[in-house]
Amino acid sequence: SHLLLKQEIKDCLRDKEAVWKRWNRLLRAKECEKDKTKMWCPSYRCESVLSYDGKNCRIQCPSCEKSLCFYCKTPWHEGSTCRENKRKRLDTEHKTRRKQKGGS
Repeated sequence: SHLLLKQEIKDCLRDKEAVWKRWNRLLRAKECEKDKTKMWCPSYRCESVLSYDGKNCRIQCPSCEKSLCFYCKTPWHEGSTCRENKRKRLDTEHKTRRKQKGGS
């Protein structure tokens, strides 16, 4: 029995760039699912996997350079707890939905 190395798989998919990207993304998603100290960067079009050091919930993505909260998986919320941040986000979403429906 032989396990394929990541490079071997990449070589096999040399002419199939989209398949390679999808496979690699699924692999990283599985890594985040299994390891609770890892998360996807929630920034639009950033596909970095971030690691939590167990000390500071404020982490910075090395790819897009955004500051993020590891606990609530959102942009960093300076001066607010995760609970307060969630409440603010829900209030904003609710107001947006009401405006879209024509309410005030």
